[in-house]
Amino acid sequence: MTLKEIREFMLSRLGPPVNDGSLFFNNYYDDDGHCGQTLYSEIVSFWEDFNKDEDFYYLVFGTFENELDLHGGRSYLLPVEELAPMCFEYLVSKGFTAERFSKLIFNSNELNELIEELFESKSYIREVKINEILKEY
Repeated sequence: MTLKEIREFMLSRLGPPVNDGSLFFNNYYDDDGHCGQTLYSEIVSFWEDFNKDEDFYYLVFGTFENELDLHGGRSYLLPVEELAPMCFEYLVSKGFTAERFSKLIFNSNELNELIEELFESKSYIREVKINEILKEY
């Protein structure tokens, strides 16, 4: 898994903004708490520029929770169930362990909770143990 693959997945999920002509569309949120055009544009811009490990860490450690609502309010623009396995795979490729990942979480959220569950999965633990045994030989 690469940052480019994660970026392309997210951009394909978001699509272009649609101006519905409502009074609230240019605001951050509409009356029901859904993403407005301004916030939507910021979210799309984040994903278009998503190409550095720092961007990835901003996402998985939950730093964005205090700065940019990547969820889009009640629009639920962040598909955490699909994104978590991709992020987990990238973390593992970067040498992260469950302990290291957990220590670096800035804001707990559904995405990093799902990633933590993947670190605790039997298949991942089995793979780690197999690799440890193979290193001995």
